[in-house]
Amino acid sequence: MAHPSVRRPFLSAEPRPQRRRWAAGFAGAFLLWYLAVLGGAGGLGAALNCEGGEGCFPGSPSWTRPWTWGDYSVFPEALLIGVVGLIPAVAFVALVTSGRRLPAFVAFVLSLVFLSYPFFAGLTQAGRVLFAFGVLLGIAAIGAAPAPTARTSTRAV
Repeated sequence: MAHPSVRRPFLSAEPRPQRRRWAAGFAGAFLLWYLAVLGGAGGLGAALNCEGGEGCFPGSPSWTRPWTWGDYSVFPEALLIGVVGLIPAVAFVALVTSGRRLPAFVAFVLSLVFLSYPFFAGLTQAGRVLFAFGVLLGIAAIGAAPAPTARTSTRAV
């Protein structure tokens, strides 16, 4: 039998470092995907989508239907909404790496809601299919997130 001072990693209450690395990797890949969609679709795509006003409907799109934003000229709005969505996207990465799955899931959904506006405003149908993999990166990050460790109380009983 091993000496009591020697800790075996598989008996430890700490999450495995490999699991934390996988979660951080998937969460980081999700953030990079978010930034690529934000810059490409929210910035460049939305600006060029209705260049010259051709092929776009007049007026403003519905805020409750982001999938219709590709039919309108919404360049600065789509980009700004995506920039605001960076807050929950960065929080998602921090929450996943700390093992807080439920708050990470909420931040993930919020970031997708904010990103849906530039996503639909600046990408064509083929681009949407091509860039849909980012959602899977977020789901994989939540699945790979380590379970939070049990906290021990230091109070005297």
